[in-house]
Amino acid sequence: MVNTNRFMGYDKDAEGNLIINEDEAEVVRMIFRLYLDGNGTHRIAKILNASGITTVTGGRWYESTIRQMLKNEKYKGDCLLQKYYVPKVGGGTVVNKGELQSYYVADNHEPIISKKDWEAVQRIREERARERNIETEHTEKFSNRHALTGKLICPYCGKKLRRHSAYKKYIWACSTYIDKGKEACRGIRIPESVTDEWQHTAGYQQTKKNSYQVMRTR
Repeated sequence: MVNTNRFMGYDKDAEGNLIINEDEAEVVRMIFRLYLDGNGTHRIAKILNASGITTVTGGRWYESTIRQMLKNEKYKGDCLLQKYYVPKVGGGTVVNKGELQSYYVADNHEPIISKKDWEAVQRIREERARERNIETEHTEKFSNRHALTGKLICPYCGKKLRRHSAYKKYIWACSTYIDKGKEACRGIRIPESVTDEWQHTAGYQQTKKNSYQVMRTR
């Protein structure tokens, strides 16, 4: 029995065991296939939304949702038990970072994604993370992060811009737009070649120590 909330690709039987939901499994396979074909998580979310495909809860797709799915070990048939826990009665669920013992169960249920493809996806994720100079599993930042990381701020929602790889080029984009879409923020996308020039011009305005408000263009 797997103690987990409902998620794309699986239902539970009477005993709480995971069984494949074939209709949803096709969406899971599509996501992994698109990623292996070179599409980024933002692009995959756009493709799914444009195709009228909804999430397991009937909502829109966001980059963060795709990222969580791509690293979920359950899709290859394994299961990490006690990944989350409730620290106090009535409190919310938090990620288990070693506070409690966790258990990894291999071949726990029928996989949707082959182990070979799942591992290939993890390698791509790690390679892209290294390109962005961001560690995949930890919150610590590499010492050689880009000089503007954490310093550019969206003029529309006030959130920080994130350095983002798109079509083999780097851009700076609003983190709210990346994670939640244009419904949450109209966003702003700036080629890195432009931000490099801005460091020597008046392209952004300093608002506080080591933080810059990007000037609105419209």
